Amino acid sequence: MIDDKTFQSVLNLCRFHLNADEEARFRAEIGDILHYMDRLAEVDTSAVDIDLGRARESKTFRADAASAGLPAAGLESLSHHFEDGLFLTPPILEELDESERGTP
Repeated sequence: MIDDKTFQSVLNLCRFHLNADEEARFRAEIGDILHYMDRLAEVDTSAVDIDLGRARESKTFRADAASAGLPAAGLESLSHHFEDGLFLTPPILEELDESERGTP
């Protein structure tokens, strides 16, 4: 089971705002996921080849070569959030008060 502090941290990181019913359901789902991860940790993988998923031939990858991009004049038509030749995105980092900043 997930403790309250960890659960609230997850909600804050995900920027979720849930009502009581949603919180109960989400808490149960996280608990199920953590329980499943604990069960996976019990599986003996010592006999599994660690290179099993690695490509057998290096020719399976394409050559790393530069190619022409989209013409700058046509980019504006891709989004209505475009200004001065740049795509506009919402801020993802919030300003912190000096009192909230951690000490390095």
